[in-house]
Amino acid sequence: MDRENQIQRLLQHAFFRELEPMEAKALFSAGSVRAVRPGQILFEEGKPEDGLYFVLDGVFEVRVNALDKSLPVLAHVQAGEVIGEIGLLNRQPRTASVLASTEAFVWHLSRDIFEGLLDRGDSLAGGLLKGMSEDLCRRFRAVVYEGAALMGALAPSTETLNRQDSPEWKSS
Repeated sequence: MDRENQIQRLLQHAFFRELEPMEAKALFSAGSVRAVRPGQILFEEGKPEDGLYFVLDGVFEVRVNALDKSLPVLAHVQAGEVIGEIGLLNRQPRTASVLASTEAFVWHLSRDIFEGLLDRGDSLAGGLLKGMSEDLCRRFRAVVYEGAALMGALAPSTETLNRQDSPEWKSS
């Protein structure tokens, strides 16, 4: 995956949607792209957080106690999704391990760079925070609605959730 495709993948995510193309390229340059082999651990449960990861390509499994394969996979994370933003925001150790299911590429933004942007009052940090809040709210709603559905309560369909997250829905 070449640099221009990586940048385009980033621009499609809520984290970067508010940024001008030049800002997005500057932010992309502030991070680093890493290749991850199948089975390789991206980060481990209980370890200090080191920033956030944006999945450019591939699929990851989120697990607790990653060495115990008898435990279920908590989630699959794929291209276009972000991992590690909660640790970045709350500065707590990782709550789960993340390992690659396939060959993958991630873009990593370190905590130090993110905090430097915040300290300077850089608009890039504001765009990232806005994107993180939108993404976390979308995930939270999905979990709440799934829980409500499991308890037999009426819950909006996934289609409704996706429509609410789209830019067209927000502007109407």
